[in-house]
Amino acid sequence: MTDKNFYEDKFKYYSKLQFFTVITACLSNIFYISSDFDIYGGFNISTLLCRLVPICLVPLYVIFFKFTSIKPAIKHFVSFMMFHILHISTVVSCYYLQRTDHVAEGNITFILVIFTLGITSSYRTTIISLAAFWATFIASTAFIQYQELSVTIVNMIPVSIGILVILLPLNRTYRKQYEYRKQVDFLAYHDFLTKLYSRNALTRFCLPNTSYLQNQNCSIAIIDIDDFKKINDTRGHQCGDICLINLADTITKNITDDDIAIRWGGEEFILAIDNKRSCYEVCETIRKEIAEKTDFTISIGIYPYDGSELESSVMHADEAMYYSKRNGKNQTVEYSSLAQYNN
Repeated sequence: MTDKNFYEDKFKYYSKLQFFTVITACLSNIFYISSDFDIYGGFNISTLLCRLVPICLVPLYVIFFKFTSIKPAIKHFVSFMMFHILHISTVVSCYYLQRTDHVAEGNITFILVIFTLGITSSYRTTIISLAAFWATFIASTAFIQYQELSVTIVNMIPVSIGILVILLPLNRTYRKQYEYRKQVDFLAYHDFLTKLYSRNALTRFCLPNTSYLQNQNCSIAIIDIDDFKKINDTRGHQCGDICLINLADTITKNITDDDIAIRWGGEEFILAIDNKRSCYEVCETIRKEIAEKTDFTISIGIYPYDGSELESSVMHADEAMYYSKRNGKNQTVEYSSLAQYNN
């Protein structure tokens, strides 16, 4: 597991929270426009423009966030940028308003927004964003005379520290949940012993997400360990498990990311080999390596996937595999060759 995968998963889980936090924070400027009107008895064009900037950016943010396939990391960045644009525009509004009697409350609200965004992102990003927020506020004191500045800072410091302290256990808790979900997902679609895909993964995961299989551009192979029952009966089930693991490791070593390997059940394995390579050659490489480096052999049947029901292709590959077993074992047989063999 990498941090990239973790934070992408976290983004997907909390994406709605991040989205609505940014939207709500920006649209809250509508209420500030109303209060500005009460202060001036009308609209001040400079203040009004500052208030409108985040609001006008909301439609662009919605399109970017909801209707593009940009990487989560970039969406994170844009969300935090929207927050800082909102903060800077508010600071400039204070300059034109020349009233700062509610700065403490406003800044604490901003810190709480950072906290909410921090739930959806990395701890480092939250620290950087909080530091940028403080830098903007401190820099603004050079041209804005804040009322009771020391009191404002005293109120802001414990809130800032508090959100960082709270986010630490929250992030750790989510990481534990993430690890647990990964383990559950793995066990749901993988065979515990061989670590290959399990049978239910073929229809639940492999078929919908493997374009070459959908486009009929692969071959199905069934691999079966010869005399596996005899191995279990005479040498014990632990030895049988070692045979299964050795075969799974050999299969994994000889296939690519474009191929699929599944433990179908018992001593049977199914491969879906992309037709960019010869399925027969791949299977022969696996068979020969098993025969040369282990003390058991395998029989293999191959059938080109024709786009019909998968069960039909598996059945034909199975026929070829059983022909191999009936005629000496330790060989690879293509279904298309059965007629030739029978003659």
